[in-house]
Amino acid sequence: MGEFEEHALDRPEERETEDGSPGEREIDDCTPGTSHVVPSSKGDDMIEEPKSGMEFNSFEDLFRYYKQYAKQCGFGVMTQRSERSEDQSVRYVTLGCARGGKARVKTSNVANPRPTGKTDCKARINALRVDGKMQLTTVNNSHNHVTSPQKSRFYRCNREVSETVKRVLDTNDLAGIRLNKSYGSLVVGAGGFENLPFLEKDCRNYIDKARHLRLGAAPKAIITDQDRAMKNAIAIVFPETRHRFCLWHILKKAPEKLGAYAAYKSGLKTELMKCVYDTQTIKEFEKCWAVFINTYDLHENVWLKSLYLERAHWVPVFLKEHF
Repeated sequence: MGEFEEHALDRPEERETEDGSPGEREIDDCTPGTSHVVPSSKGDDMIEEPKSGMEFNSFEDLFRYYKQYAKQCGFGVMTQRSERSEDQSVRYVTLGCARGGKARVKTSNVANPRPTGKTDCKARINALRVDGKMQLTTVNNSHNHVTSPQKSRFYRCNREVSETVKRVLDTNDLAGIRLNKSYGSLVVGAGGFENLPFLEKDCRNYIDKARHLRLGAAPKAIITDQDRAMKNAIAIVFPETRHRFCLWHILKKAPEKLGAYAAYKSGLKTELMKCVYDTQTIKEFEKCWAVFINTYDLHENVWLKSLYLERAHWVPVFLKEHF
């Protein structure tokens, strides 16, 4: 049996249920077993209601048809069960209303449980492969809840970010343009929210995935400024990644941290740069640093103490195998 592939109603301004559908407060109660399908007003574009015996050349054609029918009537679609043949083609499938099945409470907060859109709706179609075609065997077109064609575009099965839009989002993200700005420009270009076949959260989900793919699973190396919180986070999230501090940011602080010393411009700065740039081995660095500290009596300098403790994160000789 295949797993459920749920596609449920999803509005950005409302609290979502566990299956992605709107909370019960949005949906009117109705008598179970009664059909509340509201057909489209466009007579020329009406999708024929499913009937037993209808045939489709492939599972893809069947799914496309039922999704279009569901969009016209105002309900979401999910694959409730499926079986495949040895050649991996779909042999049997049940497609049904996304509100089918019973609610499963997953939250541990019993005082404020997450609302559910499940109503155990029985609207569904069953199809079997017969002589190479998918044939509808049993059909139930009755829903036990109100359906709304006006909300059809909010269902996950009807939301799609096109390749063109993905390219725009990628380009803007690489240029440092915030996602809400990119989405706003798409809304303006489409002439309003109602003309977009996706929501801002769909764009955000795509960008999150795109960034992950760009970054890869274990970047080999990361360079950041000297931020302790970031250092700790990188060690947790990317334990196999070599992390270093930006040397430019560190040395830029030298005048502020050491400029008050009388010898700063008459040798101290030069000796510091010699330790950083001219040592070829860790042993050389350790010796050079000790001479530097002793020569200018810098044992109590807090900044230099902290740099020495984290020398493996910024001194080139410690990092030359990775950077």
